[in-house]
Amino acid sequence: MSEHQRLQFSVGPVQGFVAQSRRTRDLWASSFLLSHLAATAIKAVKAAGGKLVLPHEDALSEQDQHDFGTIPNRFVLDFVDVSTAKNAAEAGAKAVDDCWKQVADAVRKQFVANVADTDGNDTQKIWDRQVESFWEIS
Repeated sequence: MSEHQRLQFSVGPVQGFVAQSRRTRDLWASSFLLSHLAATAIKAVKAAGGKLVLPHEDALSEQDQHDFGTIPNRFVLDFVDVSTAKNAAEAGAKAVDDCWKQVADAVRKQFVANVADTDGNDTQKIWDRQVESFWEIS
């Protein structure tokens, strides 16, 4: 029987992202967003065959009960083999990317789209570049 493989997954940058908060609501929103992205990744990685080691499984169910972030940006799972862990890591990264793009698209539609087409400053290109490569997943 083969040894279990352990995967540590992380979404960041935390300090740089949260440090840009200027108001309490910015701090809340950045913390909540990071927690939401981590929870999304955990669900995807678990669905791909991982057994959650950290955080404790109860923390995931508590996330839905709060209006603030409770999921850490780092988590650890066990897998039966390296191949399953690798596929799960890719699924988790894709889940974070997809979720982030949904959030960013909603924000763009609400606050940017009306002026991006008329400002003549390539706002949409800048937006796309910043959204595309924002999160660091390891």
